[in-house]
Amino acid sequence: MINIGIVAHVDAGKTSLTENLLYVSGKIRQKGSVDQGTAQTDRLDIERQRGISIRTASATLTWQDIRINLLDTPGHVDFMGEVERCFAALDAAVLVISAVEGIQSHTEYLWQTLRELKIPCLIFINKIDRAGSQIEAILLEMQQRWQIQPCLMSEVSREGDKSCDSHSKPLREVFSEQLIELDDTLLEQYLSGRTIKDADYAVVFRRLVADLTLVLVYCGSMAMGLGAEELLDAIVQWLPESSTDCEAPLSGIVYKVEHDTALGRVAHVRLFSGSLQNRDEIILPREQEKRKIFQIRQFNGAKQEDSGMLKAGEIGAVYGLSSIRVGDILGSVDQPDQNRSYTHPFLSVQIQALQTAQDPLLMQALQELSAEDPLLQAEWRKESRAAQVKITGTIQLEIIQALLQTRFHLQVRLFSPEVVYYETPIRSGIGFEEYTMPKPCWAILKLQIEPGERGSGYQFSSIVSNDKLYYRYQRHIEQSLQNCLKQGIYGWPVTDLKITLIDGEHHIVHTHALDFFVATPMAFLKGMQNCGSSLLEPILSYHFEGPSNYANKIAGDIMKMRGRFRGPYIFDGQFTLEAEIPAATSMNYQLTLSRLSDGRCRMSSRFYAYEPCALEDGKITDRIGISPLDREKWILQARNALSS
Repeated sequence: MINIGIVAHVDAGKTSLTENLLYVSGKIRQKGSVDQGTAQTDRLDIERQRGISIRTASATLTWQDIRINLLDTPGHVDFMGEVERCFAALDAAVLVISAVEGIQSHTEYLWQTLRELKIPCLIFINKIDRAGSQIEAILLEMQQRWQIQPCLMSEVSREGDKSCDSHSKPLREVFSEQLIELDDTLLEQYLSGRTIKDADYAVVFRRLVADLTLVLVYCGSMAMGLGAEELLDAIVQWLPESSTDCEAPLSGIVYKVEHDTALGRVAHVRLFSGSLQNRDEIILPREQEKRKIFQIRQFNGAKQEDSGMLKAGEIGAVYGLSSIRVGDILGSVDQPDQNRSYTHPFLSVQIQALQTAQDPLLMQALQELSAEDPLLQAEWRKESRAAQVKITGTIQLEIIQALLQTRFHLQVRLFSPEVVYYETPIRSGIGFEEYTMPKPCWAILKLQIEPGERGSGYQFSSIVSNDKLYYRYQRHIEQSLQNCLKQGIYGWPVTDLKITLIDGEHHIVHTHALDFFVATPMAFLKGMQNCGSSLLEPILSYHFEGPSNYANKIAGDIMKMRGRFRGPYIFDGQFTLEAEIPAATSMNYQLTLSRLSDGRCRMSSRFYAYEPCALEDGKITDRIGISPLDREKWILQARNALSS
């Protein structure tokens, strides 16, 4: 058994590849079409209507007696979070590249993420029947940009023509001196004059593919059904299989959550070891009580069947775990990096129900969508009677609006997306609060706030003993700080800092259970004032290409947008240019570029990093609620004594 993710830049032919793999394996009798909305793995109405994948879908086939579970992932960069979550379930991946468009920005991002997570990968170059197909150029670019040695496994004839053909090379041609140079054992056999058997080559070949030292490249055309069988042969021959130890302790991870209108929350699980059955009871993270599984199903595109059991190595849907979340661990999983997120929602948008009576329904719907996509982080803003949702792009926003209308029957108003900034302390400082009046109360604390390394997030520690401040109150401080970080001096979330509790005091008689929840926000903001706060803004990575006569104009525009660039690199009358530009200044540049070049230039972008920016180049946002720096009002509100 092997679990394979099909990943690609949008429109590279990823879902069409999945259809062809299912068809040639005999799993389906007729290939579906993405454009016609009949693809097996596009099972949501909105996917069929728009011809794009927005959710990871699973399908199963058998090839050479090996069961292959396919995860067809979204290709649009706005849904990269969905792709990342499925990485935790994979044994390996197939990265699909368009023979015409080549390595695009999202292709680059996918490759680098797969490499960082050490997920073995085959590459499939699709659309070789199209005019402009450029296999050799793509292989050269892989070598130069990715610093890898791609191994072309296909022999292609009449490239760029509808009469093209592709078939696998004889393995003896592939097992060349290049392979001998990559392995000491083979080199020793070769130098000693001993005959190297194909089986010896194959063992080394499989190991080099597994550790990404060697990357195998196959070619074909899914429009013509060309290359699917060869790719299936490669999957079962060269990629590592799943562990199937059902006797070992339970070990699994939830990589996707959905909602079933009749059965509630659905947890899509990858089991690494052990097994699950209907009516099994398990303890979920954050809970002490056992929860009973009442159904286990296997999905195959839009179809599903009750299996009653999930075994080690398998992927399946588990019902009955009402509080389950994406990323939850079942048993124990020693793969923390597989569950990391590389996607950063850098835009925020307000969503408002057109009818006030539907406010509760809107928030309920957004909470359900947030359970499926934790990056949305939906929050209700009472002051504006709207929900605040984080997104990664405007396509995602269109999908959210469509889902609210079709799935939840809600008519909503969408405000213009705004860039999300962060704050970070400039220097070390102290935040002190003595909350001892009006009685009864007693909470004294002193925080040391220090800048952290960029990207480090938030770290908390304490040097205060239990004798001076009970540990339960110290936990209250730590819990309160999590909420404090949502708004800094300028109203933005605070990150990249270390907070140390260096002193504190409670009173045996006067300290109330909630006193430190009142005092901590005041101490925190005082500390941020003493530290000074600077803004961090989201930077996007851009790739531009087109006729060379447009290169200088685009470079000038990048400078005006406070960006930086490398290049342009010009070859045969065409240019490519790489750049990093603030999101705030470049959000609408796609329209500008289209007008500038009469549609002849292309660009793609993805999130790059958060970087410091001057206050005048950023934005201050309004604080939500009463500021803890307004001490009197803050205390009255916290004690429910503020008159309305």
